[in-house]
Amino acid sequence: MTTINQLMLISSFSALFFLVSTLLSERNTKDSSGTQMLGIQNLRHVAGMVLFGTPFIRLLEASFPAYPVSSGSYLSHCVFSGVAVLSVWIAYKSADLKKREWRAAYNDITGSQVAIYISLRIPFLILYECFFRGTLLAISIPLLGIHWAIAINIILYVLFHYSSSIQEMVACIPFGLVLCLLTIWWQSVFPAILLHLILSLVHESILFKPWIVSTKTPTS
Repeated sequence: MTTINQLMLISSFSALFFLVSTLLSERNTKDSSGTQMLGIQNLRHVAGMVLFGTPFIRLLEASFPAYPVSSGSYLSHCVFSGVAVLSVWIAYKSADLKKREWRAAYNDITGSQVAIYISLRIPFLILYECFFRGTLLAISIPLLGIHWAIAINIILYVLFHYSSSIQEMVACIPFGLVLCLLTIWWQSVFPAILLHLILSLVHESILFKPWIVSTKTPTS
């Protein structure tokens, strides 16, 4: 399969997920319950695992591997550790600012629903990074060059967060750049996967804390 055909395959799956995500997002309204909103997120995760995982597996040999190909240099580990610590701080601050409003919107969900959400969220993020930084970035570089490959990767990454807040969409630009650079540096999507998991799980563990530490449904 030629590089152009590979990009066409990736574009098709991207467009399909974007369409599915749009249709699901339109079902979310200000009157939706927390259970409904969480259920829609779960559907997006399942759709994403299929639509992001398929091209990565199909184009596995052309993609950056999901595992570290080497132990990495001392500098690369130091940089990754510093970025990880910064990501934890950003995730904590972001979740702390919106936790009260967020918990009020999701006050009808249960601990078991949270467990299902997290169990789908983790594999979704892994395949999400395998697609964006593993397959899309790796295939774009030889065809477009590193700079354009990174630019297109970030643009698509931002567009896929169109239903999020403006602040989150803007935050995708520096975060996406860091994930691309780490992937190229390590020649592996492993750092991007780990960093995205750290950011997301710290952020959501704070939002979901009342459900995680208690079996009762929080009231606020």
